[in-house]
Amino acid sequence: TEEPIEEPIADSAGLSGVLRGVGELAWASGDFEAARIALENSLAMAQRMADERCIAGALQGLGATLQSQGAFDEARVRLEEALTRYRALGDYS
Repeated sequence: TEEPIEEPIADSAGLSGVLRGVGELAWASGDFEAARIALENSLAMAQRMADERCIAGALQGLGATLQSQGAFDEARVRLEEALTRYRALGDYS
């Protein structure tokens, strides 16, 4: 039998990325509430790690999700913050 992993996950940036992926998958399948929850958790984890690229990505996904939920003002704030962070990182794509 397999033993459960008892060590904490050290790569929080990696976990933040996984949560972002879960959120994006939920968004793509139309489950906007699950997407929002996963992306908010991704954002919180990225902020604790001060990982600017992960923060920007989570904000971008969260903005798209909020837009899909009709929360346009809040979506705009998140998307503008993501854009500002991407630009600060030199990412203009």
